[in-house]
Amino acid sequence: MGTCIYQFAQLCKKIEGLVDFQVNVQNENRGHKDVSYVTSVQVKISNFNIVISKQYPDMIVLDGVLTNLPFIVDKGKLSIYKQGFNAILQTNFGLRVTFNWESRVAVTVPSTYAGAVCGLCGDFDGDKSNEFTMNNTQVALNPTIFGKSWKVQNVPGCTEDDKGDCSNLAELEVRQRSNREGCD
Repeated sequence: MGTCIYQFAQLCKKIEGLVDFQVNVQNENRGHKDVSYVTSVQVKISNFNIVISKQYPDMIVLDGVLTNLPFIVDKGKLSIYKQGFNAILQTNFGLRVTFNWESRVAVTVPSTYAGAVCGLCGDFDGDKSNEFTMNNTQVALNPTIFGKSWKVQNVPGCTEDDKGDCSNLAELEVRQRSNREGCD
């Protein structure tokens, strides 16, 4: 993927009882232009816009204001705290976003969200054949097209170069699927 902002996970099917949320990630290059790393995670939930960024370790940007952790709203309706090396954002409806302020991000949602979410993490419906479903609901032919389809915003210096043919793509895909980290 490139160095733009991408939709990682979001409620896409409005179903009664499910709380709307959006998780976006911004990537950056770190020395090598063939690989990008997550540099910040943006979570939009209720009336809050929360950014957890490599630029501000051990803190968050809440509605544009640099904020110390922990941050708790309405007796735990929304909690953001540090646990070990990670920022943990947790809600009372079961959304959990983890970011280590470096590159690893994970999003978990309760099973009630199965098939109702979309983004780079997929739709959480258990069907592996549609894991590369793009923003236009078509299944991508390759990971580059899939990633580009979830771009939501350009930022200064944003690039999305096609890295060309990936001769070991099948092996990488098998390894990623068996890893199961990042999009639970």
